[in-house]
Order: sequence, then C-alpha cells, then structure tokens
Amino acid sequence: MNIAHRFLLGRYSGKESFFSKIDPRLKIFSLVIISASLLKINSAAGFILPAGLLLAITLIARLKIKLLINGITPIIWLTVFTFLLHSALPPHDINTAVVVSLRLVLLFGWASVITATTKVISLGRAVAWYLTPLKIFGLNPADIALTFTLAIRFFPLILEEAEAVIKAQKLKGSRLKVKKRLEVFVTVFFIRVFNRTEKIEETMQNRGINSETMNNLQNTISSSVLANLFMFLLISVYLYIIGRLYI
Repeated sequence: MNIAHRFLLGRYSGKESFFSKIDPRLKIFSLVIISASLLKINSAAGFILPAGLLLAITLIARLKIKLLINGITPIIWLTVFTFLLHSALPPHDINTAVVVSLRLVLLFGWASVITATTKVISLGRAVAWYLTPLKIFGLNPADIALTFTLAIRFFPLILEEAEAVIKAQKLKGSRLKVKKRLEVFVTVFFIRVFNRTEKIEETMQNRGINSETMNNLQNTISSSVLANLFMFLLISVYLYIIGRLYI
C-alpha cells in the first residue's frame, strides 16, 4: 500500500457505525476540546488516557487499528524531525521532545478518525454553522466552509499525484541529475495538480456544489440523539479526569 492510500486524513471510509451517527458539529467541538487537553499534558504517561480513548473510538467507528496506524505512519518523519529539533535546541529537554511528538501524533490521529467517519461535505457545513457569527462582519461562512472542505479533500489527492509522478520517473529509469530530476518532477506535478483541479471544478459545477450548499445544515446532516448523548458524556468524563489530573 502506497503512502497516498495510507493517509487517512481527508478520506471518508464510508463505513456506517454508531460513531458516524454523531453530529459533525459535536465531533468538531470534541476535537477542539481534546486538542486543548493535549496542551495541558506535560508527561509521556499522561497521554495514555487520550491515546486509549482514540483506540476505543476507532473500534466503535468500526475502523481497523491497522488503518489508524497506517494513517499516522506518513507523518512519522515530521514527528522524528520535531523530536530531534527539541532535543538539539537548548535546554535539550528529552521529556519536552517526547511530549511534543506525542501531541503531534495524537492530534493527527484524532483528526484522521474524525474525517474518516464523517463526510467532508458534512464537516464543511458544521464549520459553516460555527462561523455563523462572522456574518456580523460581512463575511460569508459558507465560502470559508467550502474552502475548508476543498482543502481537506484535496490533501490526499496531492499526495496521490506526487506518488504518481515519482513512480513514473522510476519506471522510465531516468538517469538525470538530481537537480534536473527535481525540475521535471515539479513541472509535471503542478501540471497534474492543475488538471485535477479543473476536473474537480467541473464536477462541482455539474453537481451544483457551491457555497450556498453549505447553508442548509439542518436538512442535510442527520444524527442520532443517543449517539450525540454518548459522545457528550464521553467528553464530559474525559474533561473531568483531565481536569482532576492537570488543572
């Protein structure tokens, strides 16, 4: 399996589960709460709770643990770089390096599970709902939400195009120098990305997807009251434990 297909962020799994029935607005709220809680944890042992909760949610969402691990694997190089950076710079605190690295992995893991269990268009409408107050300043939340939706969906597509170009270069057995090979890669890559962008634009026009489709939140997002209550109680208990331990 190549890196592009391993990348879980921005890919809706399509599996129906108890977790997928939770309101996307509540999922985003939970993600923000968990992200904030990760900043309060200052020891490696403290990440056992959010990591355990992530594994539990992954199983409830009927996602394979292997899929979650594969989804996190592509950012390992970034995690290693972060670890080495914090280890090398004064005061050379290994504990801080470990904590920052674990925060990055868990944050990415949570975001990946949320996007894997929620349609991107539903996340976009949820974002539009949260940004409704911006209308006071003359901004259109639907435009921002549409941009968010395209960014999330386009991220794995960019990886696919990059891998396609790299594979093509390997198959051709190019003996060009590194500088020339890089120039060819960048040129072909951007051409493919622009072509993919045009196709996406045509698809959106044919399906009538625009900023206005983000406005009708209540009619297009369905959720289960029981699932929402479960998530609310779960986050409440999580916050209580984190508060007792770190606040």
